[in-house]
Amino acid sequence: MDVVEAEGLAVERRFSKKLDAFLVDYDLKERPALLLQAGPLASDIEVDLHDPGTRVALAQGNADDSFSAWHGFQGASSALRGSVDGIAAVSQERPAIWSSELHTDGHLIAGVWEFDSLDGSGRELLITWKHAYAFVDFGRLVANVAKAIDRANDDWLITAVLLGSDRVQYGSKANRNSNELSPPLRRKNLEFRIRRCAGVEGLRRAGVLMGQDFQRAYGESA
Repeated sequence: MDVVEAEGLAVERRFSKKLDAFLVDYDLKERPALLLQAGPLASDIEVDLHDPGTRVALAQGNADDSFSAWHGFQGASSALRGSVDGIAAVSQERPAIWSSELHTDGHLIAGVWEFDSLDGSGRELLITWKHAYAFVDFGRLVANVAKAIDRANDDWLITAVLLGSDRVQYGSKANRNSNELSPPLRRKNLEFRIRRCAGVEGLRRAGVLMGQDFQRAYGESA
């Protein structure tokens, strides 16, 4: 195994470990959920989670998003709570429907797990083209946090996964004024590639690209 392959496997293990912990902490093992992750390539990081600027950056999310169900991952800096690995912004709804976390090693992970129910029972769920904005919001959130922790010029890694994609129907932008839906994907989980990003502009761009990947997975020309 060469150095590049070993580094790639190490990254996959790190992201997988973070994902598994998040699923346990928010009791998401048995339900569809959209999970997004990013982390600096450097491993020698210790984030000061008490720094006011860092806390504000996490809580503000993407402040430009005022319409989505996940509110652009915006919380209140006064309402941030501790988590096993760092600090978390959690939706005001109870039970929570989204969360974003910043860990002491600079890793960020966010999740959206409340989808519309088509039959009122929660067995038939709907995800729509609007969820492409979750990727955009996350890219901007990570960029803002990167600046706050003085890692704006670092290389970062970013990825996402839609767990339970074989259980969620899709509402396309083209059919947004009709009741026509696309069936669930055949894949159990829709896994996105791990992108390497150069600095904050790379992170913002990656969020847009992942949103386009998401729409293409359902046959849309994003």
